[in-house]
Formats: sequence, C-alpha cells, structure tokens
Amino acid sequence: MKKAFLCLLSLLSIIAETYAQTTISYGQISSYCPQTGQMLGGGGAIAITFYDGYIKHPLYGTLYASQRNSDGSVTYLPSGFAGTPAMQLNAVLVSSDFQRLEERMTSSMGYASLNMVNTYTSMGADGGRAAQNWAGAAAASNSGSTRSRDRNRGTCSSCGGTGVSKVANSGGSRSSWVAYYNSSGNKCPYCGSYTGHYHDKCSSCNVPHY
Repeated sequence: MKKAFLCLLSLLSIIAETYAQTTISYGQISSYCPQTGQMLGGGGAIAITFYDGYIKHPLYGTLYASQRNSDGSVTYLPSGFAGTPAMQLNAVLVSSDFQRLEERMTSSMGYASLNMVNTYTSMGADGGRAAQNWAGAAAASNSGSTRSRDRNRGTCSSCGGTGVSKVANSGGSRSSWVAYYNSSGNKCPYCGSYTGHYHDKCSSCNVPHY
C-alpha cells in the first residue's frame, strides 16, 4: 500500500514537472453571456505559460491558483484588478487535462453589468508558436484588406493605412475588434512595445462587422 502511494506521488510529481514552465497556445472558440444567452464566435489566440501554483496570461499578467474544482479544473485568480473598467477579468479556469480554458469576465456598460465566459481550446504545448502565428496571420490579413481600401479612398490618417489602432490594449475588447496580438518578449510592429498586449482594429477605417 505504501509503495503504491509513493508511486502515485511520483507520478503526480512527474505530471507537475511536465507542465511547469510550459507554454500552451489556446484558440478562442466562443464568448457566451449567461444573462442574455447570446453566443459569439471566437477567433483569437493566446499563449498561457504554466508554473508551479500560478500561470502567466499575456493580457492579464500573473494569475494564482486558488482552488481545485469538483470536475478537476483549477481556478486561477488575479492578485488585484485585471482588465479594463469596461471588461474585468474575474478568474481563469483550466481543465485537468489542460485542453480547455475559460476566462470569466464582467462587462460593464454604464450602470449595467454582464457576465461573460470566453472559452478556449488547446492548440498544443508549442511554446506559444500557434498563438504568435495567428497574430501574424491576422496582421497580414488586416494589412491586405486595408491596402485594398486605401486604393479606393486614400490612406487613413488615424492608423497610417495599417487598419490597426496604434493604441495598445491590455484587455476589454470583443474578439471581433481585435486585430493583432503581441506575445510578451516580441517587438510589436504597431507600437514598438515588448509587452503582451493587443491592438484593436482602426475605428476610422476598419470597423468590424458583427
């Protein structure tokens, strides 16, 4: 019995070490509002780095393990305010097999507040490459569509013809507004920052369709 218990502890230790300081790309598949029942599509991608007892989120920084839930998932919480006044992060839940991730958000507009659940699925423990590739593809797509519009009406004075806002954001926009995601450590082509952040589509020339 003691031997079996020690083997189990050893196995759990190996699993923990496997995911310690491992970065997994997650692709967003939906955004759901429980109060209204509205379901929006996904489209974004993020890279989450796992450590012993905490994770690093590219938009919300360090989130600390708070509890293990009955389904085996782990809840991670920010140490303080995370997000923006319009869209605040409450918690991140990661499934026991690391294949599913949920962001629990609160969206505030005026005096009204709505809960939002952003659901992601794993794209692989690839060091964040899939998330970065998605960001590059999104930037190239936005650049191409913007050049097409520029030929018809001239260069946008707000974004300089990129179709992407020059203002960096740390969280809060709907997925349909996000134009480019920059991973921490990479130089952003739109603002030059090396932090993990994203840029919205230009509100003057690249307004998204819903």
